[in-house]
Amino acid sequence: MGEKFKKVIDTLIKDLLDRGLKLEEIKKELKEDKIEFKEIYDRHLGEGAYDKWLEELGDFETFEGWYNLFGISTNDRMKNFQLFKLEFNDFFKEEKKIGNFVKDINTLLDNTHHFELDNSVVSILQATKSDKTKLPYSTFFISGIINIKNKTYCGIYIYPLIIEETNKKEIECLGLYQQNIKNEQTLKFDFIDLDKKSDLINFVYSFCNFLNEPDIRIISREINQKNNKRRKDRGLPQLPKENIIKIDGELKKYIDDFGCGVNFSYNHRFYVRGHFMHFLDKKKYKKLYALNKMELKEKKYTKIDGVVRKWKKPFIKGEGLLLKNSYVVTKK
Repeated sequence: MGEKFKKVIDTLIKDLLDRGLKLEEIKKELKEDKIEFKEIYDRHLGEGAYDKWLEELGDFETFEGWYNLFGISTNDRMKNFQLFKLEFNDFFKEEKKIGNFVKDINTLLDNTHHFELDNSVVSILQATKSDKTKLPYSTFFISGIINIKNKTYCGIYIYPLIIEETNKKEIECLGLYQQNIKNEQTLKFDFIDLDKKSDLINFVYSFCNFLNEPDIRIISREINQKNNKRRKDRGLPQLPKENIIKIDGELKKYIDDFGCGVNFSYNHRFYVRGHFMHFLDKKKYKKLYALNKMELKEKKYTKIDGVVRKWKKPFIKGEGLLLKNSYVVTKK
């Protein structure tokens, strides 16, 4: 049994004990290798008691219920990372053949770069179309509530993978999402090669481009290793280095204004999707290429792999009701 489900069972049993059931009765009614807490709840506490208990845990669509279920504080800045790691290890606990893969991923997770995104930044990145670009780190973790089509992600992990058959190195994207299937909330993983095209991969590249914007500063905060050792001794996931994104200047004002615009309630307005303009013709744009790094930054340009570019940010056009195009998914 994985660590995640040990936490779930402990939470369930504690709740039943708090409601007056005796531990001996609970153990007697739990069948070997077949846990039926719903039947125990409904039989002893009345029909619908188990569903009511789940409702009390919180909203599972926003992951609040999952955090409470697994004993992760909702105020913890790395709550999504912890949930991701618990679920990852439980997901692969029976896969003996890929033990080295699980061990390698856990080592990478312990040493990855963690980024927390708030909802306003998530909305802008979802509304931006991005081409493939250089990755900021070989391994990094994006944390935030990210709605893409009918899936709600809480964490996206980027990591290198060596294909044993070809010894070829690939960059993989692993996303943890929750989905409603037959009226039941469940946690699942998406495994996607970073070279493939998908809305999730587009979000990752939009994030990478976002980090290179002139008004972005990244402040790294090391995790206290003594605290990590204590966490490990208590059976809790170890935490990686935390990277805090600081947004300044015009970009900060833009994000604030963009967030305010989402809440308007007039008629007939729509998003115009953002994208990155690439100035490939060095002769045509020789004045741009003559500028140094600081001069480009002042004019809100960046240069990646020798190519000057500029982010044409998403915006709301027209007046009236905000019409959400299919590529824009916002929090309900």
